[in-house]
Amino acid sequence: RGGTPSQLTGPGDGTGSGQSDHNPGTDQGFYLYVESSTPNFPAKDFQIWSPPFNLTSMSLPTLTFWYSLYGLTQTALAVQYSIDNGNTFEPVNLPFMCATDYPLAVIYDNMGPTWRQGFIDLSSLQTSTNIMFRFMVSTGTSFDGDVCLDDVKLIDAATSSIDVAENITLGTGVYDDAYELVLNGSSTQTITPAGNSVENITISNSNGVIVNGSNLIVDGTLNLTNGVIYTGTNTVITT
Repeated sequence: RGGTPSQLTGPGDGTGSGQSDHNPGTDQGFYLYVESSTPNFPAKDFQIWSPPFNLTSMSLPTLTFWYSLYGLTQTALAVQYSIDNGNTFEPVNLPFMCATDYPLAVIYDNMGPTWRQGFIDLSSLQTSTNIMFRFMVSTGTSFDGDVCLDDVKLIDAATSSIDVAENITLGTGVYDDAYELVLNGSSTQTITPAGNSVENITISNSNGVIVNGSNLIVDGTLNLTNGVIYTGTNTVITT
């Protein structure tokens, strides 16, 4: 809890003291982190494994988590999954559907001092009865490559709402059956429908939400609690 021991790395502004976790967002909140100070660089690999999960009881399994990747060296973070008891692992695109600017299997480089969100659509793995996940971290070339993780959750999006704090692209149509997506970021968010619709969505962002690329189609409820929707040449269609 609080900041990691080294300055200019870890959560918050990187001062190394009294920084907040993601939730509850205080210096008393706990999180996991990889320490990259000597002798843990250069390019030392660390793994955090999950227990196995059965996804077959979920209609829209979704993995969400928060991470801090703040530093000057090229530390890397990846998420992988295994369906054979950890004997082999496969990469998953991070993020698969939204968050950050890296639609790749690996997030790398300095992502800034704020907590960022990872969001992975697992619907293609919904038949898995024994799936495990692991977070892979490779430290960079110096001490300032601490990687922090918080609020790792496996959610059934068909029955539970999901907070989305970053930009979101509806890369598939699976979330047309989602219980609710809540756009509640701390800065302006962009939603790119990409020709897909969403069932229920709540806008709760005082900085506003931008509809990008095509019309936003909401098949169920559009709930406006805070902020502005900027549509430009697009429209918001509710049915």
